[in-house]
Amino acid sequence: MHSRASRAECAALSTDEHAHEPFTAPVVSVEPLVRRDVVGHSALHVPEGARVVVLAERGTTIEWLDRVLECRAQYDAESEPGRSSSPLAVPSVEIRIRALGPTFHIDLTSRDRAAADEILRRARLVATAGGG
Repeated sequence: MHSRASRAECAALSTDEHAHEPFTAPVVSVEPLVRRDVVGHSALHVPEGARVVVLAERGTTIEWLDRVLECRAQYDAESEPGRSSSPLAVPSVEIRIRALGPTFHIDLTSRDRAAADEILRRARLVATAGGG
């Protein structure tokens, strides 16, 4: 699932929702995401970002989580640069979420290679510092 939250949707979030730390649910794993590009007869593996797998909290929906993550990414992008170490604060981050069993798979990607590397680095830090 992926959608851009509007300013009105972000403004409609409660104070608790704005304060929600998206990666406080136990982090099951952080995996690098790569895409395979074929150039001539060679295949290149290009970093795209990270997949953060978290245990789903009771009552959490994909739609709600998507909105909270999108709003957090917008907030981080508009606040002081470098203030947040969250992978959501990396410029150009794209967010996609899938529910699989008792987990949410949160794909954080960018077409920019340096940004993709930074997303993965930050996601790994979140996992070791937070729920993982």
